[in-house]
Amino acid sequence: MIIIIPITKDEAQRLHKFYGVKFGDYGISSTHTKHKYFFLTENKTNLNALNEIRGIKPRKNKPNFRDERVGV
Repeated sequence: MIIIIPITKDEAQRLHKFYGVKFGDYGISSTHTKHKYFFLTENKTNLNALNEIRGIKPRKNKPNFRDERVGV
């Protein structure tokens, strides 16, 4: 099963230019209508590039990781 994420035209252009994400299979795709919509195929490298563009930092996956202490 292939999962796609809706993205903006600006994000699609940045992903292609700066991160080398290709247009087509397992990359960026778009609709073939007057008003284009862009989609990104979900895989690890594409998501890391998209998160970097959007300014989202990934959470740390440590078993005992706490941001703040509660109830002390």
